[in-house]
Amino acid sequence: MDLILVGEWAAVTAAGMAVGALIAARVGARRAARSVVQRLRAASAITARGLAARDRQSALEAMTEALAHFFDADSCVIARAGDDGVLRPEAWYGSPEMGRGDSCRGIATTALDTGLAAFGRDARDRRAARACSGVALPLASAGRTLGVLQLESRRRRYRVDDLSVLEPLADQVAAVVVNLELRTGAEQKAAAELAARTRLETLKDDFVSTISHELRTPLTSLRGYAQTVLERSAELSAAERAMMLERMVHQCNKVAAMIDRLGLVSRLEVGDAQQAHAFVDLDDLVHDAAEAADAVGRVRVEVEPGAGAVTDRARLHHIVRNLVENACKYSPAGAPVLVTASASADGLTVEVVDQGPGIPAGFEETVFDRFQRLSDPKLPSVPGTGLGLYIARRLARDLGGDLTVEPCALDGGGPWTGARFVLRLPPTGAAPLTAPARA
Repeated sequence: MDLILVGEWAAVTAAGMAVGALIAARVGARRAARSVVQRLRAASAITARGLAARDRQSALEAMTEALAHFFDADSCVIARAGDDGVLRPEAWYGSPEMGRGDSCRGIATTALDTGLAAFGRDARDRRAARACSGVALPLASAGRTLGVLQLESRRRRYRVDDLSVLEPLADQVAAVVVNLELRTGAEQKAAAELAARTRLETLKDDFVSTISHELRTPLTSLRGYAQTVLERSAELSAAERAMMLERMVHQCNKVAAMIDRLGLVSRLEVGDAQQAHAFVDLDDLVHDAAEAADAVGRVRVEVEPGAGAVTDRARLHHIVRNLVENACKYSPAGAPVLVTASASADGLTVEVVDQGPGIPAGFEETVFDRFQRLSDPKLPSVPGTGLGLYIARRLARDLGGDLTVEPCALDGGGPWTGARFVLRLPPTGAAPLTAPARA
């Protein structure tokens, strides 16, 4: 009887222990599940802090600080790999060794190279009561490794069990990093578009203002002469009427030239300006350009006899004419303008030098912008649309060369101390550099 009771008691005890173990296992599983859920929720809250930040750096710093507190870490680092393959911290919390130097080494590099989590213990600080425990996880998105997330602690030891939270968290951090990059890129693009629109509006305003001002002068002159001829025709002599008509034609030509210049700018912008290459005699071209600029008596030409090049005559003529006009406008009244030209196997060079105030230091590129005109108190009423030098450089570059402003360095010095514009065009290969023999 006692044996039976003992056996029954043993069975009951065993059953009770089994039930207790089952209950404990279920409770433990529930607690573990709740712990994981809580940690995952906390991890999501960490990444939410990053998304809510005002800018990229603030987002990264907010996440590293929250991560360090949540995982009881002394330090937390988010590092990115540069073009040279070296990891460099972008944001960190605490004082990690990897954050103090130029590069991140050890488990961070391992995680980056392998694409897997890496654990490590390090007793770098011999005074520390415990060795430093660290874990590094790759930050990857769409098959691309963006960088590394690394935690270091002397108060706890990171284990493989932590990966159930760390790995999903690293994925979320990587998603935040990608989102920040996209957001930054979108903001930069929007800022660039806004700057471009602002610049365009400014150019439009400058264009309207400049053209209105430049048209007003010839139109006022035209109206004055026309009214005079119309109202006082009987009182005017034939010579006076002819003079007024000539001046009216001159003003009409100025307006037509301005319209042609604007049309040329439009064609250059859309790439619709055609080229026609042929041999160009430089001496003839320079004299023609000076005549077109209404500056025959002021231009001093120094060109080797017969020198020339194969290029687009219309473009070269337009460049030289614009440079001569510009030199005459900014020189004292009646002051000569020097034009030199030479052609060799190295290419074609044309220089236009004046006796004006020159180009102030720092404005050597500004003068080639559209509608840009440097004001000079000595020349308060210099006319112009601010398109001449812009067009001249565009045409020079269309021909494969360039137009620049350079210091005056002419032999013998003399009066040539103003602006010096230098046009250089590339050589024409086997094309002749002297005028072909006349029949």
